[in-house]
Amino acid sequence: MRDKLRDVRRLIVSDRLFLRLFLQIFLTMTVIFSLFTFYTHQNSRQTLENEFTDDTWQDARNLAESMDNFILDMQYMISILINNDTLHTFYTLRSPELISDQFAGQVQSLIMALRNSQRAIETIYVYSEASGTVFSSNEHVSLNRFEDPYWLAELEEDRVNDFRIFPYAMRDNFPYVICVARDFVVDQQRCAIAIMVDPALLPILTSLNEETDQNAFLVSDENEVIYRYRQEALTEPLDAVPALSHFDPSLTENTSIFTDDAGNYALSQTHSEDYPWSYVLVTYLPNYTSQSMLQEIALFSVFCGLILFTVLFSLFFVSRSLKPLESLRALVESPEMQSPNTIQDSENVRFIAHRISQYVQTNQVLKDELKEQLELLNQTQILALQSQINPHFLSNTLSLMYVQAADALGYNHKLPLMILNTSALIRYAIEPSHMVTLETELANTELYLSILNERYDRVLTIVQDIAPDTLDAKVPRLFIQPIIENTVFHGFSGRFDAECRLTLRSRRQRLKDAGSDTVGMLKDAGSDTVIMEILDNGKGISEEKLQELHRSINQDPASTGKGIGLRNVMHRMRLLYGENFSYHIESTLGEGTCFTLTFPYIC
Repeated sequence: MRDKLRDVRRLIVSDRLFLRLFLQIFLTMTVIFSLFTFYTHQNSRQTLENEFTDDTWQDARNLAESMDNFILDMQYMISILINNDTLHTFYTLRSPELISDQFAGQVQSLIMALRNSQRAIETIYVYSEASGTVFSSNEHVSLNRFEDPYWLAELEEDRVNDFRIFPYAMRDNFPYVICVARDFVVDQQRCAIAIMVDPALLPILTSLNEETDQNAFLVSDENEVIYRYRQEALTEPLDAVPALSHFDPSLTENTSIFTDDAGNYALSQTHSEDYPWSYVLVTYLPNYTSQSMLQEIALFSVFCGLILFTVLFSLFFVSRSLKPLESLRALVESPEMQSPNTIQDSENVRFIAHRISQYVQTNQVLKDELKEQLELLNQTQILALQSQINPHFLSNTLSLMYVQAADALGYNHKLPLMILNTSALIRYAIEPSHMVTLETELANTELYLSILNERYDRVLTIVQDIAPDTLDAKVPRLFIQPIIENTVFHGFSGRFDAECRLTLRSRRQRLKDAGSDTVGMLKDAGSDTVIMEILDNGKGISEEKLQELHRSINQDPASTGKGIGLRNVMHRMRLLYGENFSYHIESTLGEGTCFTLTFPYIC
């Protein structure tokens, strides 16, 4: 064991490869174990949080359901009072003196019975505008002598026959209650009923108030506390309760664990399904901190153990792996001094050693073959160059032909002019410059069109609508001619007995002004674009042929077949402009075709 450790130390000091492999394996395994530990920590923490928050969440849901159902019962009780026959008589009485003691006793008994049916009901008020009288469980007085009329001001006249629910301070002081009220009309006279509910007397809130580690709150949509145990004002701001600092009004439902000076606590909030407030339950968790710390200590111990295992495993693995590699490296460095039969290792290593020896032996043969192939390739290239026709020779020959034809036929004869135009086109095609101005391209296009006109007895009408601010735009040479050639030989095929019209049109446009018809996506939002259109009134292209043309254009430019010229033009434009170039083809049978090219304005 001691000798093995000595060998390992020697390898660490002398061999950089050992150190590099060790670090690679160590760091890889450390990252893996770190991610595993982090995932385990997050998962265990979430499990622990869920364990502590599930009960709180269920209590909050029960609170919300109980409160909503109670408020709904109050609305149902108001509906009963509205439709009660005895009270209906009261609603229609026009004078207070018509209310007898017996009738008043019946009304008060009815109100008292409903009030006593729920412990949380503080009182019930019934008001009739016809008599100007308010009934409660123990009195009936005129409105001007009524001590608690402020709830009537909360009932808006434009919300008749609608329930109103709002926090209310009885007699403008105390107790603080939830008022459930509704105003309605009987015989064109306004009436109203209000039930004052003390939330603290509800059974579910009473039981929560008895818990020392749980507090319940009602928070309005205006972020005001409208109920809490031992409330000091009708409404209180959220910052009056430090535990509510994490309340999030944008969430309908949420449960999370937080920490304050009093310790860890779970805050569960759920918004009422029917009313403009949220139910918030705060539960302090005295055991959460200790269990969370125990989990973190256990995970840290496991992580340290994994790091130690990683170090030992990396040392062992790298030392075992480098031993055969040292033998193979010696064989590669000095194949003439080493023999694969001297390597004593696994069968796979011996196989690799024999393969290396074979590759070294055949290396010279491959070098000789490569040298012969290069010589053959050079000879082939020389023959190919010799077989090419020099374009300059053709241009010079056409110039000589022009001079001789002009001497024989006159300088105004169309044959010398066609020879001169052809010579100019060839010189333009072999110029070394790749980019030219649009004005130069159009000038040479006119030469090509003049030759076509002579060929087709001048039945081709050329119309140019070129914007002056596009003439200095840089464009690739000969990008218009293939499109015109396609138009003449396909669009006008069989129609030269009629008027054939070819229109060249260009315009310059800011990118932000480009419409949705522009195909492609021009990325440089600060540059102008040039839109070039080639239109004809030819026979048009069918939808099937148009799709076939698109497929041909999008093929590899080196492929053969139809549409070679158009395919090469589009490929050149894409190479020059990338995604800033786009094209569009519109065609209607019997009416003609329009090629639209869109590319950046470069001057």
